[in-house]
Amino acid sequence: MDRRRFIKGSSVLLGLSSLMALSNAQASTGTSWAQLLKKADFSRKQPIRILYPKGCLANLKPIIAEFEKTTGVRVDVKEAGFATISNDMLKSNLLGEANDLFDIAIPPTFAIPDLVEAGVIANLTPLVNRVGFEYGRDSLYRHGDEYQNQLYGFQSSGDVYLLFLRKSWLLDSANKKRYADKYGYPLAVPRSWEELDQQMSFFNDPDKGRYGGCPSCQDCCRILTTMIGDR
Repeated sequence: MDRRRFIKGSSVLLGLSSLMALSNAQASTGTSWAQLLKKADFSRKQPIRILYPKGCLANLKPIIAEFEKTTGVRVDVKEAGFATISNDMLKSNLLGEANDLFDIAIPPTFAIPDLVEAGVIANLTPLVNRVGFEYGRDSLYRHGDEYQNQLYGFQSSGDVYLLFLRKSWLLDSANKKRYADKYGYPLAVPRSWEELDQQMSFFNDPDKGRYGGCPSCQDCCRILTTMIGDR
């Protein structure tokens, strides 16, 4: 049995995945990671190799340490660029064993449909059904894990986007008058993307060192998947 078949067909993957879910406050409502690992066959001590996007290693380290401590199985990691990790997965699948450097990968959620259509990642639905692993069925994040009603991964990171507004700018009487005169309605907390864009443009004044907006994070949700292949 090749290593990928072993991983995608065993509760080793589910145990590692539920550990990641627990780290991100997305714990399973059913079988715990500890129960899953008790069912797993660790007679093969080959390390599990994870391809991760740059910037994630600090989050992975405590999870890997707990997994290795519990199972005795070493986890090796390989870094990829966030924007290129899906391409790395495609190349590994297409170029053969010489480029087969990982078993599990953490690409962005939005890449799942393309990776499924390219035959790169495994359908985990049969494994989940067989083991009885109830993974966040009522969770918003679960929707990104599925494609055509089949499960292809487990969320390992879920971002919550926040908008911070400068209260002093919104309440400033001069700003309020200038804004109302220009747009014909009061300056207030924006209620649409169009209004937000408009306010960012209104406040933007680089010559005075003032900018209308600044993104704090351009990252996207990441998802744990396992590669398809007979190698």
